[in-house]
Amino acid sequence: MTFIFFLLPWQSSAFLEEVGFRGYALEKLQNRWGPLVGTLFLGTFFGAWLLPEFFQPDSFQYAMGGLSFFPWFILTEIGWSLLMTWAYNKTGKSSLLAGYLFHKAFNTWPLVMLTNAIPGEPLPAFDSTLFIIAGVVVALAGIAVVVATKGKLGFAE
Repeated sequence: MTFIFFLLPWQSSAFLEEVGFRGYALEKLQNRWGPLVGTLFLGTFFGAWLLPEFFQPDSFQYAMGGLSFFPWFILTEIGWSLLMTWAYNKTGKSSLLAGYLFHKAFNTWPLVMLTNAIPGEPLPAFDSTLFIIAGVVVALAGIAVVVATKGKLGFAE
């Protein structure tokens, strides 16, 4: 069932978010502010978009520890956004393919790596230390892409 859910984009908010984030906003942000600043704006918005989830007791964000993890979450979302912008630009701006697959991957890995979540069951204890480590690794990977591309993130003007 998880396999089918992963492949069916209309079953997931990730698909709709990527239509807006990468399919609409990213190109406009890159053209106006450049790829690095545009992505930093989008990554911050991406994390802030999910702020209400930190107040929902049955959400993954709430299970992280609520607002105390919001800064780590924003850092992670910015790191993912840097990687996603690079993938978006390097795949001929295939927003729905690159963005959706990245988005689904990082929506799925925390449930697999950080909990023993079973779909439909209450969320078990969350490994906050592992989340922080993973967030730092993602942010460092994003920074490595920024350095390697000299801030262009694969953007061709």
